[in-house]
This record gives sequence, C-alpha cells and structure tokens, in this order.
Amino acid sequence: MIKIVDTKAEHFDMIVQRKIFEHSQAKRFHLNKFMLGDNSKTLMLKDEVIGMVGAAQLFPGKFEVYAIFSESIQAHPKAFNSAIKKLTKWFLATYTPSRLQAYVRADFEIGQRWIEYLGFRAEGYLEKWGPTDLDYVIYGKVT
Repeated sequence: MIKIVDTKAEHFDMIVQRKIFEHSQAKRFHLNKFMLGDNSKTLMLKDEVIGMVGAAQLFPGKFEVYAIFSESIQAHPKAFNSAIKKLTKWFLATYTPSRLQAYVRADFEIGQRWIEYLGFRAEGYLEKWGPTDLDYVIYGKVT
C-alpha cells in the first residue's frame, strides 16, 4: 500500500536519479519552489520514496504543479493511480484552483501522455528553458 506523507527535503535525494537534477541550480530551484511547501506530498512504498507531487501558487487560484516519480511506480500501477486520485481530490477540494499548469520535457513522451490523461492540454513549446537548456512543453488545465 502506498502512504501519502508531507514532503521533506531528504525525500528529494531519495528519489532523484535523473541527470537534470545533477545540476545544482535545477535542484535548488525545484526544492525551493515546490517541494517544501504545504502543497507538497510524498508517495512512500514501505521505506522507498516512489513519488513527489506538489504545487506552487502563482496567483490566486492559479497553480504550477509538478510530479517526480521513480521507476517503482510501474510495478504498482493500481496503488499508484489510487494514490494520485486521492491526492487530486484533496488538492481540488482544499485549494479550488481555476487553473493548473505544468512543464514536461519535450523528449519525455511518457510524462506527456500521463499529463494529457489527467486532462491537461499542450499550450506551447519552450526552447532551451531552465538552468539546463532543455526543451519543454507547457501544459494547462482550466478547472
């Protein structure tokens, strides 16, 4: 069973194995902007961090959301989807957002399919965005 807990800084180091986060500026940006706020949650399977999700409020009712998952979610798809549904319900009820947006790497097709499955639509293409100069697609969802 997947537990949902408040995010702590050490969770980030427990999950991140992606090359983008080897760049210290990218890591600091993500930690400060998203991962240590009240809107951040960690998904745990036993003692393993398998995911982190959260949101930063940009303006009243407008949030930028993020999700980082380990490969372990693939072994537990039903439990993972159940946890995401529970978190989504909690977030929408707690914050009643009118708009959500997210950035997905342009070369990360699985992430693009997943965010589209959640009802987001592509709104633009960002070339050389962020501290690592990678291309991203910005997605939005009006709630």
